[in-house]
Amino acid sequence: MGARSHLSRSVVLALLLLPASVWAEYCTSQGQNPLPRKEAKQYEDEAWLGPSEIVASQRRHLPWGLPEPQCLRPAAVPLYHREYVVCYDLSRKVALWVSYRLESNDLDGVTRLNAFRTDPRVALDENPRCADYQSSGFQRGHLVPSADMSRSRPTQANTFFLTNMAPQYGHLNSRAWGTLEDYVRAWAKKYGHVHVLTGSVFDRDGDGQPDALGQTRWTKPSKRVGVPSHFFKIVVREAPGGELITLAVLLPNKSKGLGKGETFLRQNLTSVARIRRASGTDFLPDLSAATKTQLEQAVTSELWPRN
Repeated sequence: MGARSHLSRSVVLALLLLPASVWAEYCTSQGQNPLPRKEAKQYEDEAWLGPSEIVASQRRHLPWGLPEPQCLRPAAVPLYHREYVVCYDLSRKVALWVSYRLESNDLDGVTRLNAFRTDPRVALDENPRCADYQSSGFQRGHLVPSADMSRSRPTQANTFFLTNMAPQYGHLNSRAWGTLEDYVRAWAKKYGHVHVLTGSVFDRDGDGQPDALGQTRWTKPSKRVGVPSHFFKIVVREAPGGELITLAVLLPNKSKGLGKGETFLRQNLTSVARIRRASGTDFLPDLSAATKTQLEQAVTSELWPRN
């Protein structure tokens, strides 16, 4: 299916996401530097895009097509922002993947102010609740990092919607995952821009294939939010001659035993093909078969230089 069909269907889907609630739950547990609730509420209007804005978002942030299988109810929905796109799993209540173009001038801006809250574009019973993460042993792991969206207070505040989260062990979040996010921002500055695809993998049995919903591990005590077994990041950059180059990392969501530096990330470099199999998602559907195969099979032997 071509890009034009993807665009028209996505606009229809997004327009069907009519306001299910005029109220979003603002979490009482925000950590350091919380954004005042009243201010966060003002920014929620930024998340409601019209048809032309949805088309512009998809063209910018999904240049190789809407990843397949597509975000379709009852399983998932696409949530469009001007600065990125989220595919939100309505059953597991996590972000399955996010996609965005990150430019060097996007990274110098406002200081982080926490604003964890539910997403007003999704019905309350389809949102995670703030309590789902409390006492669960997991952190609210951003898929689109707030530091990548520091260009304005509204943009950064709306990365704190719980639809942009997945349960992540603090051991991963503060170590290898945080280091990888730092690398991505450095690459955006070095190369001018990169394209970033980040997501959740559910493969508890380790067979390299996506688990069925019934195999999902859930947060406790609520048992409402699915816990990914792994997280991935695919970064695409364009060489001076126009050739696309990919770098892919797949990290286990573990509470201990993970490194945090370049060595550990290098050990977990992988292929886009492996992530495609494990997630069940084709991230480059509109590329020609030959180009897609080349990009998906490549495994980078080293992390790209940061400066």
